[in-house]
Amino acid sequence: AEHGGAILIARAGKIRLATEIAVSSSAQVALLVVPAVTLLGLAFAHPLALSFRLTELVAMAVAAAIAAVVVRDGRTNRREGFLLVGVYVLAVVGFLLYGGR
Repeated sequence: AEHGGAILIARAGKIRLATEIAVSSSAQVALLVVPAVTLLGLAFAHPLALSFRLTELVAMAVAAAIAAVVVRDGRTNRREGFLLVGVYVLAVVGFLLYGGR
């Protein structure tokens, strides 16, 4: 819901507010939802382990770095949009090539 709101706000031209909403929403998921699901998973036969492969850690680090570069000036342009979509496509291709566990 927050990302949808961020898109609507961005379409209204308030890019700084939209990026703040989107980034803080992602931080909330990382800091609250993932640990909560991990703790709830202990009640089931196959709990969720918080162990990541090297490719997953690299993907998260690159995503955080590129997001920081894109939002640092509070403005946006098509080049940055294409950069974000291109990085997403590269991540998808990388995970497809690397395979599953």
